[in-house]
Amino acid sequence: VIAMMVFYCFLRPQEIVRLKVEQIDLVHQRIRMGGKTTKNKKTQVIVIPDPLLEVLVKFKSMEAPSDYFIFSNRLCAGVNEIAPTRIAEAWHKWASKNDIIKTIYHLKHTGVGMAIEAGINVRDVQLQLRHSSLDETQKYLEKFNNIASDRLKTGFPRF
Repeated sequence: VIAMMVFYCFLRPQEIVRLKVEQIDLVHQRIRMGGKTTKNKKTQVIVIPDPLLEVLVKFKSMEAPSDYFIFSNRLCAGVNEIAPTRIAEAWHKWASKNDIIKTIYHLKHTGVGMAIEAGINVRDVQLQLRHSSLDETQKYLEKFNNIASDRLKTGFPRF
């Protein structure tokens, strides 16, 4: 679930460990991040894509009291906020077993690139990243692909 939150919602580990059950709205597929949770101290809303929603509706932590952290001790729901390094440690342990050398945060970059390749609007990606400008988002895009896709060849309307 944590990996999917990074991949689909572009959440940072320090934001994930601050998430409480009450902040996740499964009906409207939204995560409401309060100013105390986010990097820039602003309240923000993140969309929950369908693949993550399917997992969250079955996720045991979502049944915890609304004021519980979704990931607490042992990465289970609870009352204690944990350090973001707990996520990194769990990822490293899992990644090592599976011969993956990338950090969990690389999933954010991969998610951005795959979203663009799937045809998701750049503005939607910018909003999901919670960037204030497209210039900021462009930095991610340049790392992924520097050539126009085949959609440019076939997707243009006829003149």
